[in-house]
Amino acid sequence: MRTRARIAVSLLALPAGLLFAEGVTRVFGLAPVPVPEVQGAVFGDSPEPRLGFENLPGGEQRIVYRDRHGAVAREVLSRVNRQGFRGAEVAEEKPPGVFRIVCLGDSHTFGYGVGEGESWPCVLESALRARPDGARFEVLNCAVNAYDAEQSLALLELRLLKFHPDLVLLGFFVNDTAIRGVQSPPEQEPPSWIMKLSDPHRKGFVRWLREHSRFVDLIADGAFNRDSLGFFSRSRSALFGEDYEGWIRVRAALVRARERLAAERIGFVVLLLPFLVEEEGHLGSTRAMGIVRAFCAQSSIPCLDLEPAFAGRDLGELRVHPRDFHAGPEAHRILGQAAAQELAPYLDAGRLETPEQDR
Repeated sequence: MRTRARIAVSLLALPAGLLFAEGVTRVFGLAPVPVPEVQGAVFGDSPEPRLGFENLPGGEQRIVYRDRHGAVAREVLSRVNRQGFRGAEVAEEKPPGVFRIVCLGDSHTFGYGVGEGESWPCVLESALRARPDGARFEVLNCAVNAYDAEQSLALLELRLLKFHPDLVLLGFFVNDTAIRGVQSPPEQEPPSWIMKLSDPHRKGFVRWLREHSRFVDLIADGAFNRDSLGFFSRSRSALFGEDYEGWIRVRAALVRARERLAAERIGFVVLLLPFLVEEEGHLGSTRAMGIVRAFCAQSSIPCLDLEPAFAGRDLGELRVHPRDFHAGPEAHRILGQAAAQELAPYLDAGRLETPEQDR
């Protein structure tokens, strides 16, 4: 009888524990953090085939981020001015005495998820304008959400040289060689079984269980978010394989930009923007950005790595939201100030075209 009793207790322990966990989850209102709500658009189709799409002059987009209880945590409004970039409009003909910087890139430069005046190009402009020498700076945030590096450099050639920049900064992220129409390289590793099992799009019994159990839904959501961030960061390295077409085309575009801008006596610097996820003791972008840095050194393209500015920081707190891995306002502040600090020696020396290559 005692053996049967122990077996019965053991068999009942698991469902009892699950019922208790389910009750606690419901009593305290615990649930996965809602997906951000996006209204409006800041980019649309472009008549230029090399671009595919571009910023919409006058476009607006509102993003609402909620906490796990459904309350609004942050609400962000993004605007594109009539000239097609984020921020204040400028005179197309550069005023005398103004040092004008054009910033290129994707959502990590545009500032997806951060408000007006919070993107790193805005922080950079404020930092440069605070220099004691009284120099006059204008920084144009001409990034476009979802652009790859080839599109960014095509935009420079087609739309932005008319603004007569003195310096062009390309904010480079780990997915900037993922060019549309180019087949992705084979995965170097398959998704983990946990990631497959907890995929929010998975159907069948798992879907049914998540729909009927808040506890299971909460656990599965956390597992998927954690594993998918790591998987994304590891899979980006394949985009920088020596023979991958996307990286070949981006390398060619970088060299063309360097030559074109040098001929017009315009400075050109690649800023390496970190992916704010820790992976095996380093950031998720470290390996890929090392490849970009080495290529830039070989090709005499100035390159500054902003990853060291994030050493020892809580990366989770710096992302815009649990459902959004973009840099938040504090991370953009760090990026902008780090860029200003890295560029300062070259601004002082008047040699922006030749920053050190070993940064």
